[in-house]
Amino acid sequence: MTKDTKEITKRIARLNDAFRTSITKPISEQILGQIFYTASIAALPPQDILAIKEQVKLFDEFNKGNDPYGEHDFGSFMHNDQKIYWKIDYEDPTLEYQSNDTFDNSVQNRRLTLMLSHEW
Repeated sequence: MTKDTKEITKRIARLNDAFRTSITKPISEQILGQIFYTASIAALPPQDILAIKEQVKLFDEFNKGNDPYGEHDFGSFMHNDQKIYWKIDYEDPTLEYQSNDTFDNSVQNRRLTLMLSHEW
């Protein structure tokens, strides 16, 4: 990995962290993207969804196993005896196509999806 690649990876991780840690704020204050719930997550009581979002916000257990590229774009944890996954993906500004410019906010949008592990 070159120095430039390392810097880009660090920038992506910082942007993902900024987005992820904003998800418990009011929608008008959330930055860099949108949150999506699978049907199983959406069916949970509101207090569980809030608790799950708080765990995503506070997640800091990144390692080579769950973050091999160092981008802080995936995590998992237990909530009420269920394994929860969260994943950040990147889309173009129209939300129609996947974006390859994961470090340039002017040409992409982040999408954080919350799901139960069996929905992966």
